[in-house]
Amino acid sequence: MNVPAMRVAGLFDSGRRHDALPHLPSWSRPGAVWAPSVLATGQGYVLYYTTAVSATGAQCLSHAIGPTPDGPFVDMSTAPWICPNGGGAIDASPYTAPDGRKFLLWKYDTHGFSGIAAAQLSADGLQLTSPIARLLTVTRPWEGNTIEGPALAPASTGDWLFYSGGDWRTAGYAIGVAHCTGPLGPCDKTLPAPLVTSTLGAAGPGGEQLFTDGNGHEWMVFHAWVNARVGYPAGARGLFVVPISLAGPMPVVGVFDPSPS
Repeated sequence: MNVPAMRVAGLFDSGRRHDALPHLPSWSRPGAVWAPSVLATGQGYVLYYTTAVSATGAQCLSHAIGPTPDGPFVDMSTAPWICPNGGGAIDASPYTAPDGRKFLLWKYDTHGFSGIAAAQLSADGLQLTSPIARLLTVTRPWEGNTIEGPALAPASTGDWLFYSGGDWRTAGYAIGVAHCTGPLGPCDKTLPAPLVTSTLGAAGPGGEQLFTDGNGHEWMVFHAWVNARVGYPAGARGLFVVPISLAGPMPVVGVFDPSPS
C-alpha cells in the first residue's frame, strides 16, 4: 500500500485497511511514500505526503485530492510540488486558523536552513500563496541535529507550534513546543527541555498531531517505540493518544505511561 488508511466505527472497532492513494504519479518512487496528512476544504479533501523522486532520490512533497478524508486520492502531478534544489521537504502538516485561513508547515532543508517552515495556502489547499517563512531551527541540546514533524494549534494569543526533535531511532527523540505570534511566525521556543519525553512503555515520542473531538476535548496523537524495544527491526512503533489542554499559559499534556504487558 502507498498510504494505508482505516475507517473504524469506534475505539474498539478493528476496521479494515485500504489504500488511500492507490496510484502514484510517474515521478514518485514506489515504496517510498510516508508522513501523510489531510486537509478539509470546501471542494473536498487534500492529501499531503512525502515521497522520493525516482530520478534523484530526493525527499519531496506532493498532494492529491479526494472526496473523503480516507480517499481515494488522485495525484495528477508531473513533478514534485515542494522540492528545493539540493535539499528536501518532508512532514507536511496543514493547519486551518480560527479565521478560516489555511496554512502548511513542513520540515524544510535548503541551502543555509534546516528546520520548520510554513506558508499560507490557497482556499483549495493546492497552492502556496505567501513567501515561505522559516520558523524554527535546532537551538536546544536535546534536539541533536534535527527538528521535524511540525503541528500547529491555536493558543490564547497566537499559536502553539509543536515539533519533534532528536534521532527518531532512539529513546531520546521527543516533542517540543514553541509559541508563535501567528501561523507564519515569528516563533520562540518556550521550554529548554522537551514537552513530551519517553516513558517505560512509550519511548521516543514524535510525529505529533492535534485534534478536537466532537465534545470539544483536545487531544494529541503521536507515535513511540513500544515496551522499551527501541529501533528496527526488533522494535515497533505504536500509536498513542493523550489529552492536552491549550487554554493556559503553557500546553499541559495528560499523564501517559502505558505499562509493558
